Amino acid sequence: PNTMRPFINPRLVALLALFAALCAVYNIVTPLFEAPDERDHVDYADWLASGNGLPHLVADRAAVGEIWQPPLYYALVAPAIAPIDRADLETIAPLSGDWRAGLSRVAHYHTAAEDFPWRGAALATHVARAVSTILGLITVLATYAIGRRLLPRHALVAAALVALNPQFIFMSAAVNNDNLVIALCSLALWMLVRLITDTQPDGRPRNPNWVWYAALGLVWGLAALAKLTGLTLGLVIGLTLLYLAWQRRSWRPLLLGGALTGGTMLLVCGWWFWRNWQLYGDPLAWREMLAVTGGLVRPALLSWPETLRYAIFLRQSYWAAFGYGILAPDMFYLMTTAIMVLATVGLALQAIHGTRRGGTPARFAMWILALWSLTVFFFLLRWMRQIDTTNQGRLLFPAIAALGVLGALGLAALDGRRLLVSRAVVVALGC
Repeated sequence: PNTMRPFINPRLVALLALFAALCAVYNIVTPLFEAPDERDHVDYADWLASGNGLPHLVADRAAVGEIWQPPLYYALVAPAIAPIDRADLETIAPLSGDWRAGLSRVAHYHTAAEDFPWRGAALATHVARAVSTILGLITVLATYAIGRRLLPRHALVAAALVALNPQFIFMSAAVNNDNLVIALCSLALWMLVRLITDTQPDGRPRNPNWVWYAALGLVWGLAALAKLTGLTLGLVIGLTLLYLAWQRRSWRPLLLGGALTGGTMLLVCGWWFWRNWQLYGDPLAWREMLAVTGGLVRPALLSWPETLRYAIFLRQSYWAAFGYGILAPDMFYLMTTAIMVLATVGLALQAIHGTRRGGTPARFAMWILALWSLTVFFFLLRWMRQIDTTNQGRLLFPAIAALGVLGALGLAALDGRRLLVSRAVVVALGC
C-alpha cells in the first residue's frame, strides 16, 4: 500500500525546494572558478558555444580545459550560454600567483566584475551553474524513486541524505560534468531497480516491456558520453539481466534484453569511441588523456596500501571539502562519521538477521546498489593510484543515490518503527 501513494508529496516538494534554494545560495556566493576545475569546464562549454565543434586532444590542447572529457555535459551547457557575450572570459578571474605557489587556498583573483548584476562571462558561469542544479534535482528525484521501490516508508530519508549533503549541494551549484554522469547513473539505477522489483498483482514477476531495455541502453549510452565512469554501469546492468533470466526461467531477458540495451547504448555513444579510435588509435584516448593531465600523473603507481591511506580523505571530502582545501569544522566530520557508522551497523544487522522486508527481488536490488557503490569506489582507487589530487569524495557521487538508499536502510534498521535515528540525521544535516 505504501508504494501506491502519490509520487509527489508535500514533504518531497519541500525537500526539493530547500535543495534548489541552497544551490542558489552556493551559486551566488561561490566566487567564479573556485569550484574544482570549474574554469576548465567553462572553457569546454565556451568552446562549443562559440561554434568550434569537438576539440582535438592534441591540436586544441592549449585552448580547451578538460579537453579529454566526453562532450555531452558541455553540449547541454553550450546552448544556455551561447547568447551571452563571453569576451571577458580570459580576464575576469585570472589564476592567482599565490595559489600557484601554494600560499593561498583561493585559486583566482576576484574583482568587482563578478558582482551582481552579472554580465558577460560572470553571467554565463552562473547560468551554467543553474544547469548543474537541474541535474542535481534529477539525482534527488531518482534517489527518492529508488527508495519508494525498496523502502517506501524511508524514501524521503534516502533523498534527504543526498539533497542535504553539503558537498553535493556545492557541486550541484558548480560547472562540472560530474553532475550529468551522477544524474544519469542515478536514473539507470532506478531503471534497474524497477526491472528487478516489477511484479504483477499476484506477486509473479512481470514480463518486461522491451522498450524499457532500449530506454536503459539510452541512459547508459548518455552516461558514457558524460564521463567514462558511465561505462562501468555495464557490470550492474549485466548482472541485473542475468538475474531477470534466472527469475523468469528464460534466456530472453538476458539475450534479447542484453541485445536491446547494449545495441542502444552503442548507437548512442559508439560514435564517440569510434572517433577516438580514428584520431588517436584508442577508443578511450588514454595516452592523450594522461598527456593532458600532465604533472598530475604519478611517476609510479601507488601500492594498494598507500592508495587506501591516500583515500582516507574521502571520508571528509564526500561530505564537505570546498574549493581547493577549504574544510568544514571538525565537529561536522564527527557528526557525519557517526552517521556512516550507524548506517553501517544497521546494514550489518540487516545482513546478519535477514529482517528486511521486501522479498528476494528487493534484496537483490539492494545488493545491486551495494555492488555499484563498490564498483565506483574500486575504479576511483585505481584512478588514485595513477593520478594525484584525485582523493575527492565528489568522485564517489555517481553512486550517491545508491549510498543514500543504503544509508536510509541502515539507519532505519536501528529504529524501524519510529525512525528516530533517521529523523535526527536529517535534522542534523539540515542544520
